[in-house]
Amino acid sequence: MQPPSEAAPINPVIEIPFAPEFHIGPLTMRWYGLIIVSGIGVGWWIARRYARHAGITEDEVDQIAFVAIICGVIGTRVLHVAEEWGDNYSRDPWTAFQMWRGGGSVWGSIIGGMAGGVGMAVYYKLPKIPLLEVGSMGLIAGQMVGRMANVVNGEHTRSPSDLPWAFLYTNPNTANQVSFPAHPSPVYEMILNGLILLILIWLVKRWGGSGIVFAAYLFLYSAGRFGLTFLRVDDYYGGLSQAQWISVIAGVPALIALVLFAVGRLPLNVPPALPDAVRDRAG
Repeated sequence: MQPPSEAAPINPVIEIPFAPEFHIGPLTMRWYGLIIVSGIGVGWWIARRYARHAGITEDEVDQIAFVAIICGVIGTRVLHVAEEWGDNYSRDPWTAFQMWRGGGSVWGSIIGGMAGGVGMAVYYKLPKIPLLEVGSMGLIAGQMVGRMANVVNGEHTRSPSDLPWAFLYTNPNTANQVSFPAHPSPVYEMILNGLILLILIWLVKRWGGSGIVFAAYLFLYSAGRFGLTFLRVDDYYGGLSQAQWISVIAGVPALIALVLFAVGRLPLNVPPALPDAVRDRAG
């Protein structure tokens, strides 16, 4: 009979062996960029798919989407670099432009994308609230897919965990340089974003065009991101991270708007998206 082992039991973890890049012949491709582009495509498709529920056309979505996406890409990088300048970019400013290596701020993409979208809506004299609603649906869908880029890169996974679904990155080329199992916070956020998308789909089919979809997006994402950030190792300012402060600034007005919708101070009974009206506007 074998004596019992005195070694401590090893908690099961999920090992992540992915390299952040792969090769096609002489070309070196990075998963991060490919996944982000895929997220943009999915977000654009979602915005077009539910445009009519908000009372606008697919063509109107397309009119502003390109500029909104460009502004979102710029915003995600600018806010990230601003937060990480002293630690990662001040010694070699050129790396701030190397977006394919990863590094971005979701709130930066939201702020930039919304600003670009509203600006184009004003320019083309398009309905702003419906565009914000379908834009928020596209954003949350894109965020859901985009978080997979963080998973592959090993980003935001530094809070120790002994749970069976903890991630342990084993590839030396990943951005994650910790040697212990950690909470897969990007996966948590993917799940959060998927649930928010389902709620927004339910809302837009009932009260699209009223503004409640946009308010729900801002509040639900702000609340979820505020809590999940505690599982990340971020820099803190006055007890909160940059993302948490922005979550408070965006989430509180959104919550107030939702309360006003609930008590009837903001109208939910907006005119439905009539096919004839939509067709006329598209022409």
